[in-house]
Amino acid sequence: MTSNRFVLSLFSFCLLVSLVCFFLPGQASSEDLREAVVAVPRDFPPQYSIDSEGRPKGSVIDIMDAIARIAQIRFSYVVMDNRDDMLTALLEQQVDLIPNSGLSRSRMADYGIIFTDPLESFQVKTFVLKENLKAYEKHRYTDLKVGTVRSSFVLLYLKRIGVQNITLYESIPDCVFALLSGEVEVSVYPEELFEKVARDAGVSERIAQTGESLFESKPGLAASKENQDLVIKINGAIEEFHRSKLSNAIFQRWYVEESPYWSSGRVFSYMALLVVGFATFFFFWRFKLHKNIQEKLNAGERRFMAQYNSIPSPTYTWQFQDNDFVLVNYNNAAMRVSNNKVSENVGKSISEIYPDSREIWLLVQHCLQRQCALVKEIKILSNGDVAIYHISCAFVPPDLVLMHSIDVTAKKKIDAKEKEYRSQLQSLASALTNAEEKERRRIAMELHDTIGQNLALSKIRLVMLSQTSNDEKVATEVSKILEALDQSIQMTRNLTFEMGTPILYRLGFEPSVNWLAEKLFEEHGLEVVYRNYGLPHDMEDELKAFLFRALRELLMNVVKHAQTSEVKVSTSFSDQRILRLTVTDHGKGFDSESQSFKNWKDTPFGLFSLKERLKSLGGHIDIYSKIGQGTQVVLLIPVDAFHGSGV
Repeated sequence: MTSNRFVLSLFSFCLLVSLVCFFLPGQASSEDLREAVVAVPRDFPPQYSIDSEGRPKGSVIDIMDAIARIAQIRFSYVVMDNRDDMLTALLEQQVDLIPNSGLSRSRMADYGIIFTDPLESFQVKTFVLKENLKAYEKHRYTDLKVGTVRSSFVLLYLKRIGVQNITLYESIPDCVFALLSGEVEVSVYPEELFEKVARDAGVSERIAQTGESLFESKPGLAASKENQDLVIKINGAIEEFHRSKLSNAIFQRWYVEESPYWSSGRVFSYMALLVVGFATFFFFWRFKLHKNIQEKLNAGERRFMAQYNSIPSPTYTWQFQDNDFVLVNYNNAAMRVSNNKVSENVGKSISEIYPDSREIWLLVQHCLQRQCALVKEIKILSNGDVAIYHISCAFVPPDLVLMHSIDVTAKKKIDAKEKEYRSQLQSLASALTNAEEKERRRIAMELHDTIGQNLALSKIRLVMLSQTSNDEKVATEVSKILEALDQSIQMTRNLTFEMGTPILYRLGFEPSVNWLAEKLFEEHGLEVVYRNYGLPHDMEDELKAFLFRALRELLMNVVKHAQTSEVKVSTSFSDQRILRLTVTDHGKGFDSESQSFKNWKDTPFGLFSLKERLKSLGGHIDIYSKIGQGTQVVLLIPVDAFHGSGV
């Protein structure tokens, strides 16, 4: 920043020198120059101040030096501490010129004092603190404490308009800091001078102008009537100075905030040198860029269309226009399924293409509004037949919807047939199971009522016959026959229970479980612990048979695979009329999570049949097991499925 200011100062100095040389036709010799003594104040920046070598400097000093060169006058400066001393020196003809700030033309005329034309021109403004700007806009000066600089035209103006509470300061900085400290409420002074001092002090952000310009201040120089020829000569030089560029250069240097090194003029100069080459490069680069972008766009469009046309399902692109959706594109699959007739629908709305299906329009609309993907199956009337389409929509910003349409009518019919066949198969399986159960019961009754009774009667008669004979050989043979009859009777009883379980139908489910538990303990050493937490009171025989055979199948699996000596069985009945059968063992178990039972491919036929039977009844089976922690099997059976169903 320091180097930039140095360069800018050097540039300004060179500009001043060049302008002076330009406007002055020639230099007069020092002997031909008229000399005039000018009294200037010691400390009144930015117009007057003293440099490190004691020489006066400031905006007015630069202006007077320029005017002196134009008028071929040599000014010598006398520095004084206050303006009263300068006026006294002028009246006593100790000096030829002084600044006329604060001097009244009419009053000074009585003392033989005349004024030059204005050296500068400023708009006098009112300044306040920014935080007080709104508060002071409605006040009049007569109500406020007003600050200004002594010996200025502002003081004369304030007195003329009747301001009473005026505080005077010797310099502009004093007036600025009085406003900042709150010593005065407003300050009145020429705009450029006040803002320059505030800006140099770094407080310009805290100060604001209020109201319009009060008047125009035009300071110049004062001289005695004896120097009227000098004043005339200076006035001519002032007029020529104001027409020159040097006037604006001095104003810019002292009153306008320093512009950055890269000012608009400097940038414009460099741009003027580079514009031709840059323009050529720019247009060439733009041409190449446009060409590359166009090639990429074309390649992207070809790639997109290839992907779009490779979608196997018919795809349509809808665009939202005039509160409706219009077909703007389609892929090859759509063209194939329509026998090349889809092209006739391009530009038509959904309502025109599908007049009988409002659902398609609503689906596309919801997809656009929610800006998401939606899927739905919709029935469409086509050529008098109802077709079912699986339609998926996807939003493409800003106003497009891609719609994939797949005719699933044939698939739906196949699924319906498959469901019907599955239902028939389940019904057939149920019927077969019922028929099997009835046949088993019939055979069991036949065994019990015929063969069993005949064997028992034969045993009774043989015993009676053996009592009538004393022959030992006959007794021995009869004993052997009786032993064979006992075995046959026991086998018949076992077969009767295996086939029909008479206890189940005569005594109920719970006694049957106890009988089964005793049998398993006798034959396999498996202890069955049964807990009944509730059973339906109106259990159908079919439900009893199904429940008993399911339990026997599960217990036999425990015997074969669990490697345990104890199993727990429980039954419960819920308010939803669901019968729950639970079989729990603490055997070796298996990993039920890794072993899939979804398709039941690896399960025994008994479990598979049990699952299918439960499925047909609306129930299901759950198996929980972990290695080393046993297995639990839960059957959930809807009781109402057995009422009046004949199953």
